[in-house]
Amino acid sequence: MPTIFIHEDYRFFFSNEGYPLKPPHVHVRRDKSVMKFWLESGVRLAESYKMTLLEIRYLPNII
Repeated sequence: MPTIFIHEDYRFFFSNEGYPLKPPHVHVRRDKSVMKFWLESGVRLAESYKMTLLEIRYLPNII
């Protein structure tokens, strides 16, 4: 999965997944925590695993 960029302890990356391919999205990982954001019509949270509420509010602004 190609890394887009790294900000602080977060790695932002794309992945090709699913068939048919899912709409454009970006993943964010920190240690064992991960989030996925849809990129159509703005940045929207798709799912989050082990991220804090503060991170959920902060990371879309970075994207």
